[in-house]
Amino acid sequence: IDEDYDGNIDVLHRCFEMNLRQIVQQFGKDKLPDDMQRIIEKEPGRKFSILHCIYPRDSYDISNMSNNKMPYASVYILLDKNIILRESGFRRFPVRAPRWSKRSDEIYGRGPGSMALAEVRMLQKMKETTLKGGQKMVDPPLQVPDSTFLSPLNLTPGAVNYHNPIFDGEGAKPIITNSRPDYGIDMMDREKEAILRAFYADKLMSQKNPNVEQTRTEVLADQQERLILMAPQLGRLHTEWLGPTVEDVFYIERITGRLLDPPEVLQGQGLVVQYKSPLAKAQQLQKLQEVSGAVQDLVPLAQVFPEILDPIDADGLAQWVFVSRDTPSEVIKPQDEVKKIREQRQQQQQMQMQLEQAKLGSEAAANVSKLSPGGQRAAG
Repeated sequence: IDEDYDGNIDVLHRCFEMNLRQIVQQFGKDKLPDDMQRIIEKEPGRKFSILHCIYPRDSYDISNMSNNKMPYASVYILLDKNIILRESGFRRFPVRAPRWSKRSDEIYGRGPGSMALAEVRMLQKMKETTLKGGQKMVDPPLQVPDSTFLSPLNLTPGAVNYHNPIFDGEGAKPIITNSRPDYGIDMMDREKEAILRAFYADKLMSQKNPNVEQTRTEVLADQQERLILMAPQLGRLHTEWLGPTVEDVFYIERITGRLLDPPEVLQGQGLVVQYKSPLAKAQQLQKLQEVSGAVQDLVPLAQVFPEILDPIDADGLAQWVFVSRDTPSEVIKPQDEVKKIREQRQQQQQMQMQLEQAKLGSEAAANVSKLSPGGQRAAG
């Protein structure tokens, strides 16, 4: 593989083997030289090396999208004869080669397995040694006096061994090595934990230690710590694998006519991909916890400074919470219905205010009538 100027994979060379019969099936008999055509019937299983190259063309014609004019070339070469079997092309680079991690001067990436390679090899050697120790305990080696037995020992069940009666009482005895396979098992368990940590198994668990009870705050703090540690790897996977794959799907649906033209308000807008994997949901929920904490911090201050809540878009915040919680659309009211409810509430509030004003007006009129001269005489 190779990268372009922006660090994206845009070149792939892969070498593989095919037998003669498979080559004829995929590329046709007429593509082969005469000497290979003559042995098709005699040696159909004979293998040959094939090189497949995918790379960006230096020049291509956007208006002419035939295979030989597409932006990316696809060439199959028969290495044994140095001839081209097929040349075609792709509109978009068809290969996904996500790297888990890499240095700036590397092209090929590194996965968790390479980080744990030393531990894996050590674990294999430990298991071999521990098995030998267990075998010595179950079937220990024997010490045999010289010239005691008349023939080599046969240790199979039910076997008969003849020995010299002169050496009675000096038979074969097991050699006790006092080996401790349990020590080997403990050491292997520690290496297994190191391997699991290399594959981020500890960060994908709901709790660091399932045997220890944690509060909700502690669990959320642990989740935040783990997600921060995995953010670089997840970002690379999104950039090099998930994002381009989704874009390819939309592109294929678009050029085949299965995807209709977007509305005018969406034309020219970028495509934003939202991932629904459990890990992506966990990251989104972590953002939700941060926003909830920010709102909770503002509520006490709003009692002294009410205007501090003015910058918050209540509708936007509610929609964002619904998306973060992956709330089904069936339980969310449409905007038109929400608008009608708010208009009705506003009308009811206005009517209530009018009723209260009318009540206050009538009470004021009654008080004025009591203070009038006629009212005073009636009172006298």
